[in-house]
Amino acid sequence: MTSLGRACTIAAWTIGVLGAATLPVCAQATPAAHATAASQPAPSADALFADASAKEAAVRKALAAGPRQPTVLKAVRTVVADFEAVVRRHPTSGYCDDALWRGAALARSAFEAFGESRERTTALRLLKLLASQYPTSKFARTTPEQVAW
Repeated sequence: MTSLGRACTIAAWTIGVLGAATLPVCAQATPAAHATAASQPAPSADALFADASAKEAAVRKALAAGPRQPTVLKAVRTVVADFEAVVRRHPTSGYCDDALWRGAALARSAFEAFGESRERTTALRLLKLLASQYPTSKFARTTPEQVAW
C-alpha cells in the first residue's frame, strides 16, 4: 500500500472509531492505492507497527473520552490484533517486543475500562509470549510484575 493509501486508511479508521463519516479525499485515493497494492510486496515490520501505533493513539483517545461503547472495544481488539500481526509476519524484527508490550498494555486498559475477561486473557497471553520469545527485551524484565497484576 502506498503511503497515501496507508494514511487514508488510518484516517478513515480513526474517524470510524470516533463515530464520524468517512473522508471523501480518502475515498478518491483508495482505488489507486488498491491498484498498486497488488503489485507491491507485503508491508514491512515498521509500516505495520506504525499503522498499529497510529490506530492505538486513536483508540486510547476514544477510551479516555467518555462512555464506553462496544465499537471502541471492537476497535481495541482490532488494534491488538494489528500489533500481533507485526510479530506473526516479522518474528525477528526489532519491533516485536514493542508490539507485544503495547498490545498487552492496550488489552489491559480495555479490561480495566470494560471488565471483559477476554481482554485480561489477551494481555496475559501477550506478556507471557513477550517473556518467552524475547527474553532479552527491556520489556521482558518487567513482565513478571505485569503478569502478577
